[in-house]
Amino acid sequence: MFAAVWVKERASVTQTKTRKPVCFEFTETTRQSLERWSTDPEMLGQQRLWPSRLHHSPHLATRQYARMGYVIWA
Repeated sequence: MFAAVWVKERASVTQTKTRKPVCFEFTETTRQSLERWSTDPEMLGQQRLWPSRLHHSPHLATRQYARMGYVIWA
């Protein structure tokens, strides 16, 4: 999602079930939020950009990522 210090316009995640990549295009609002979040002191030492709401899973599900950005192709 990041290239050096800039937030990319597009990103992709690999679906666990199908092993196929799903590409996303981030809105300007989402990119601004990512820039603010990446400089937040709470992010220091974090491996995941967004923690899961589920305690047994360290990362977000594909559907949760899809809700944050616009899917441009699947």
